[in-house]
Amino acid sequence: MSEAQRVEEQVSQIGGDRCCVVCGYNLVGRPVVREPLYRLLIVRCPECGTVSPMQEYPSLGPWARRWAAVLAGGWFVAMLGLWALGTVVLVGLIGVCSTEGTSVARNEVSDAATKWLTSRSPDNTKQGWWQASSEDAIAWWVTQGGWEGFAAAHNGTIGLVNWGGFAVAALSTTLVGSVVGAVWSVSALNLRRRRLLLLLPVMLLWTIAFALLSVLDQSGLLGIQAYGYWALWKPIEEHLGTPLMFAGLGFAAVGGAIGLLVGRSVVRGLLRLLLPWPARAVFGVLWTADGLSPPRPTILR
Repeated sequence: MSEAQRVEEQVSQIGGDRCCVVCGYNLVGRPVVREPLYRLLIVRCPECGTVSPMQEYPSLGPWARRWAAVLAGGWFVAMLGLWALGTVVLVGLIGVCSTEGTSVARNEVSDAATKWLTSRSPDNTKQGWWQASSEDAIAWWVTQGGWEGFAAAHNGTIGLVNWGGFAVAALSTTLVGSVVGAVWSVSALNLRRRRLLLLLPVMLLWTIAFALLSVLDQSGLLGIQAYGYWALWKPIEEHLGTPLMFAGLGFAAVGGAIGLLVGRSVVRGLLRLLLPWPARAVFGVLWTADGLSPPRPTILR
């Protein structure tokens, strides 16, 4: 065999996760060459030098495409389920931000409305705020001078906010939003990190829709009326609850952005901490998706 014939010919490269059988090094990106003697396709491990043959697997016929379609459909359904679950959780949390933030105002209104209703009863029988009719609620707010008069009597709108409860709810919303963002970042491995923020509006689409629907409800454009004692809460929701809800949405967006940007790094760190070799090598795509080299095993010499 001439010297020219002994030169290995590169024919391709490893495009997916393939671990070295000796040291567990992830061979993704390594060149596939045709060795000169037997003309076999091989790949060499750059870590330990082991030569691995490239084997051709028998065709599965039409079932390969069928199973691929089933798996793709299952993945799509799973992503829709995660999207729905994340939306439900975030919608609930921004609602908690509004509820916790307005708890002081609600308590003040309920106490004052109870005293006013009791004073109007013929025999001064105590009347609870939950017994108020829509007309009673409107009449009570008139006696207070509307929301402006009520807020002025309680050191302004700021004095009616339960800042402690809102802070806890906002922190919880941020943390959960970061977890949801991390799940999305790991699920969308086809996107580099700098493009992951493009997923944020998609991730929060239905959460934003819920917030806008709540605004339309408060404005009366949906034609939904607040009956009974619920009319007592309507000015609170309009002037205090809605702004706090959008503030909670902002915290969810901040948490989601953090999760999208650092989610993969956190997952890679957890894999390094929890998984030994070679189990960790099969997750090499978490490194290569961001243009990083796959993790290398520790070889004792």
